[in-house]
Amino acid sequence: MIVEVDNYKINYETEGVGEDLVILHGWGYDITLLNNLKNALKDSYRVTLIDLSGHGKSPEPTTPITVYDYADIVEKTLDKLNINSAYFLGHSFGCRLSIIIASRNPGRVKKMVLCGAAGIKDKRGFDYYLKVYSYKIAKSFLKTFAPRKFEKWKNSKGSEDYKKLSDVMKATFSNIVNEDLSYLLSKIQAPTFLIWGENDTATPLYMADIMEKEIPDCAKVVYMGRTHYAFLEELPRTEAIVKTFFKE
Repeated sequence: MIVEVDNYKINYETEGVGEDLVILHGWGYDITLLNNLKNALKDSYRVTLIDLSGHGKSPEPTTPITVYDYADIVEKTLDKLNINSAYFLGHSFGCRLSIIIASRNPGRVKKMVLCGAAGIKDKRGFDYYLKVYSYKIAKSFLKTFAPRKFEKWKNSKGSEDYKKLSDVMKATFSNIVNEDLSYLLSKIQAPTFLIWGENDTATPLYMADIMEKEIPDCAKVVYMGRTHYAFLEELPRTEAIVKTFFKE
């Protein structure tokens, strides 16, 4: 179903009975990734899944937006759906939005489960900065002295997924990944549970340690041998943790 929020058309699904549970997907995915999770929880909660702008059946924004804009869109969508207070479950990018909403609007978030949460600035080693600075030097030189070669060189950089993005979504993605939300963690009042994969390379385990330390009421579990999608790789375990944590 589609709801219009300001100038955005947002696709959502609601299924199940009980207290409201909002599930927010990660960047580059949509609500279909979370169908098995929804089916596991819909007998205990009224589950609402939201396709974030530029994902799934929600059209791209017309201009680049920030992570705070995304959080605004989620909250206004929930307002339209008369969901004033809910449990939250996020994965990766969806956790960024949960963190923002919980920190600035405590009454909206009863409790939340964050899975492979993004929002902490990456640790950067020397090799990373060398690569970045080399990129900037090459970009400046080619753009000035060889514009045709610059366009060809530019298009060869970045992941395949990134290259497929529109210019608006590329700029939006840049806005998001460069935003460090660690300053918000201490402001979160909602009890929080972290689910992480031991072998998560997208959001490494040290990020979970920071969040557990900085969020006032927080605990975590690490799924050994699992990845950034640990919460789905061990779905029955995740289901049991979510139901137990939310009912405590």
